Amino acid sequence: MKNIILTILVVCASLFLHACSSTIERDARRAAEANILSMKHTENYEMEDAEKAYKEVIAVLDKYKNTEDYKEFHTLYIRYINEMQASR
Repeated sequence: MKNIILTILVVCASLFLHACSSTIERDARRAAEANILSMKHTENYEMEDAEKAYKEVIAVLDKYKNTEDYKEFHTLYIRYINEMQASR
């Protein structure tokens, strides 16, 4: 009985950690895409659209600022920006 309860707890913890991680990845990708979009709009002198995209970046960055997930988020965010710029 104890083994079953322990197994259930381990599975639940694993699912929770995976869900958190995928949210961080999704947010990092979304922020990176908005960052690239903001730069593209700026290059085309579409300043209102650039500002809108940049505000989305800031909103996501603020979500992770001063949290224990910031380092993981920021690492993924920078990686996604670099990948997107390389494919441009």
